[in-house]
Amino acid sequence: MALQPATTQPARPLDPEHLQQAITRLQALPAFYPAVHKALKLLGDPQSSNDHLQQEIGSDQAMAARVLKLANSAYFGFRGRVGTISLAITLIGRDRIGTLLRHFLAEEMIHLLSGRKPAARRIRQLSLLTAAAGHTLAERLLRGDKEEILLAGLLHNIGELVLLSQFRKEYEDMLSLAQPLSASQAELAIFGVESRLVGRWLLEAWNFPPFFPTIAEHHVDPWAESFPDAPVAAIALVYAARKMADLWVERGDPELLSFSPRLLSTLAVDREFLVDLYRHLPEAADRWKRTAE
Repeated sequence: MALQPATTQPARPLDPEHLQQAITRLQALPAFYPAVHKALKLLGDPQSSNDHLQQEIGSDQAMAARVLKLANSAYFGFRGRVGTISLAITLIGRDRIGTLLRHFLAEEMIHLLSGRKPAARRIRQLSLLTAAAGHTLAERLLRGDKEEILLAGLLHNIGELVLLSQFRKEYEDMLSLAQPLSASQAELAIFGVESRLVGRWLLEAWNFPPFFPTIAEHHVDPWAESFPDAPVAAIALVYAARKMADLWVERGDPELLSFSPRLLSTLAVDREFLVDLYRHLPEAADRWKRTAE
């Protein structure tokens, strides 16, 4: 599916209808991976059997290989070799299989949206580093949702890839504005909306569970609004991970890391805990990449 960027210079913020049309075009992308799409539908049906799920995953060689490789990795540490999809589903569990399949789908979508655009390199680097930092932090805090945190980190800035892939000229204009303005102000000036909201729209269009679009929209400020049922600690965790990723991309000294007392209190950690994680960020990113490839 070819993604064609707009080529006209906007005299005012982009018409919101154009953004919605872009989301509608991209909404169909998961259907280009029918086995993943069908497997996720089965996982969403409490009446579906593991036998049907096994058959669907097994019908796609790349997806089946990915599931088996992860099941046999040190990440899970199962005794003995996991040689069948059926055993992998039993050992890993349906919820984790669902997260794994969404991770597989997300990586394919990110690759497609990125294309060969130079500006996408930094977006993807921040995505990977945020995912790695978030996952490692969740792991050190003994959280049970470390796979979901990793995927949320990977997807937190996907709205930027939407804007870049669909409106390349406008995106370049936005980058030039981001020098005197903040990134948020520049996005509002060119697109009339921030990329974090675009990310939420896309993940909702792809039927990702609410956990992911909520973090995509609110990771820039976990306390900006009141969330009746939202995972505030998870949002704060991804927020902290992105702060570390931003500094690492700028090759900043860890002494420059600054975390508010409210953030440290929410995560129940001290600054040195996060600084130590930051120092090991490249190893964490490489470890996950080796597991996921």
